[in-house]
Amino acid sequence: MDEIYSLHDSFGKCGIAYDCIYLCDLPKCDLSRYKLIIFANTYCLNDSQKRYIKSYINDKTVVWLYAPGFCDEKKLSTDFITDLTGMKISVVKNEDAYIVNDNSELVELKPERFDPMFCIQDETAIPIGFYKNSRECAAACKDNVWYFTAPVIS
Repeated sequence: MDEIYSLHDSFGKCGIAYDCIYLCDLPKCDLSRYKLIIFANTYCLNDSQKRYIKSYINDKTVVWLYAPGFCDEKKLSTDFITDLTGMKISVVKNEDAYIVNDNSELVELKPERFDPMFCIQDETAIPIGFYKNSRECAAACKDNVWYFTAPVIS
């Protein structure tokens, strides 16, 4: 969990105003004020939550991290991630534990802590990061959606 909370530190240091909102509080918020929404810990989303999120993010830039909606409270499926991100997703071997961005910088992941890991297999998405060993797509953008298969981004 410390990795997720490190995002708060990063936001606080970047010089922008931001709000941290729990998923259960999202319907209480006026989302019209926001241009960017980052979903950092949404591994389990029920159908009602997914519908609500989809209805309010159309005109926003959205960043999804790791496994958004991978669980629907009944089962696990990469189809759920595809549905939320709009990008075709599949499982990748966990030993590919580094992401290489366009600047050839390595972002180290701890594979023993995150299983499964995912890759993006969508020809209509623009790749922005890759796994080092397999060169599978690890981060991409499509329209107003950015998806990072890593649980935490720097």
